[in-house]
Amino acid sequence: MELFCTKIKYTREAMASIIKNKEDRSLAVEAAIKSVGGNMLGFYGMLGQKHDAMVIAEFPSKIEYMALIAKVMAAGAMSDISTITLFTGADVVKSTTIASAGDVNYQPPEN
Repeated sequence: MELFCTKIKYTREAMASIIKNKEDRSLAVEAAIKSVGGNMLGFYGMLGQKHDAMVIAEFPSKIEYMALIAKVMAAGAMSDISTITLFTGADVVKSTTIASAGDVNYQPPEN
């Protein structure tokens, strides 16, 4: 599974709907994530930031994540979506094991 942190900004119309209908958008977000085989790990509103909410979720691969984001963008309820790829401590151990094994072929350029 791949981890992503997605920061979202609602459109003016979406925010008006949230206020008018007293909506908890985390329920719709979780259902959408599950529809592509993912798991929502957290949904948080944000104050004092450029974005209105943050979603942390895991997906089978970046393909499913990209499919969901494409569908969300096409729906028009969000004016800005920002993605951060996340990794765990176990991911660090796996990557540094590969790096230290000598299998990575990299030479810095000469100055």
